[in-house]
Amino acid sequence: MSQKIVPCLWFDGVAREAVDFYVDAFDCAPGFEGSVAAAQRYPEQGLPETQKDHAGDEMMIEFDLAGVRFAALNAGPEFSFIPANSLMVNFGPSHDAFAREQQCGWCRDRFGVSWQIIPENLQDLLAKPGAFENLMSMTKIVIADL
Repeated sequence: MSQKIVPCLWFDGVAREAVDFYVDAFDCAPGFEGSVAAAQRYPEQGLPETQKDHAGDEMMIEFDLAGVRFAALNAGPEFSFIPANSLMVNFGPSHDAFAREQQCGWCRDRFGVSWQIIPENLQDLLAKPGAFENLMSMTKIVIADL
């Protein structure tokens, strides 16, 4: 793939479960697709003491969502996701979010990754009088109310 920047998501032992969830979620969305591209395993030998429990486990899984390459690193509990980092997904008006809803179309999935599920024409919708105020009160964006 010629993509020069690949977002890498750090998981505490559940990278495969998360990748399968994302691929399935995107495969269900009209006009989107998801697929696993490659997977690498931790070596059986030569790991530092802090990684010995990972020997033979999947280490890195490369996957594509809607034509964008991602990497999922199966690491440990040292780092976790924060809502300040999110993935923005532009969907048509008929798609529903696949995670726990938060303000303005933001949602957080069961793995802790924050997503912004927004309509493709959000800028046009926000040009209407009162639309921004209405948006700020929504958890799931209702286009008809903007």
